[in-house]
Amino acid sequence: MRGYLSIQGRDIYCNLAEVAAAEQPAWCALVLQPFGEEKRCALRTVVRICKKLADAGIPAMTFDFSGTGDSSGDHAQARLSHWQAEAMETSREVKSLTGASKLHLVALRSAALATISIPCEKLTLAEPLFTGRDFLHELERRELIKAIHGGASSDQSQKEYAGFPYSDQMLRELGDAEVDPDFPNVRGPTQIIHVTGGKTCPPSWQPYLKNAASLLLRDRPFWGLTDYFESLLPDFIASQNTEPAREMPSDAEKAAAPSPRK
Repeated sequence: MRGYLSIQGRDIYCNLAEVAAAEQPAWCALVLQPFGEEKRCALRTVVRICKKLADAGIPAMTFDFSGTGDSSGDHAQARLSHWQAEAMETSREVKSLTGASKLHLVALRSAALATISIPCEKLTLAEPLFTGRDFLHELERRELIKAIHGGASSDQSQKEYAGFPYSDQMLRELGDAEVDPDFPNVRGPTQIIHVTGGKTCPPSWQPYLKNAASLLLRDRPFWGLTDYFESLLPDFIASQNTEPAREMPSDAEKAAAPSPRK
C-alpha cells in the first residue's frame, strides 16, 4: 500500500508492506530511513526490511521525510523537528491502518534522532548516530575525504553536504539533538545493532548499552556503499522477532564453514 499522508501541511510519501494473513496483527513496524546521502545507499535495504518483517507477519511502513524522496518540500527548508513530527504521526498511522496494538520502531543510522519521544513497545537501532553532533561530524568528515582525494567537495559557504543543503535552523536543531540513554519512550526491549567486522561496540555507545542489548552483525556497511549489495540486516532484524538474539555470520564465514555430514 502506497500513498501520501498530510502532516502539518506537508505531503509525506508512505509505503506499507502488508501481511498476507487475514487476522489482525498484534505488532506493526515503522522503519525510519537515514538522512542525507546515506538514504540513497540504504533505501533498498530499508524496503527489504519492511518486506522481511511483513513475511514474518508484521506489517511494516517506511516513508520519505519532507524534502526527500517523493515527499513534498525542499531539503533546504527541512528541519529535524519536522522530521521528528513526521515520524511521530506515521507511527500512529501504521497502527491505525493495521489495527496493531504494539509498535516495533526501527531506525537506521541518523534516523535514531527521529525516534525521540515516539512511544513504542520495541526499539531497534542499526549502527545509530546518537547525537546530531555525531551526524554533522560524519558529514564534515566525508567532505574532507573528498577534498583529500581530489573530488569536488560541497560548497561549505552554503552548508551543503553531498548535494544536500542544510539550513541554519536544521544545523541548530541537529546540534542540540541527542537520544536519551534511558530510552524513556520505549515500553519494552531496546536493541542496538553494530554492523562490524569486530567484536565490540564503540566506546561512545556504552551509556546507551546500560539500557539496551547490543547485537553484532558481521556485514558490509549498508549506509556507505553506492553499489547495491544484499545486506544481511533485513533478515537479521526480522529474525529478532521470533528467535533469540544471535550474531549473523558473514558470507566468507559461511563459505569457510564445513559442510554437514550426511
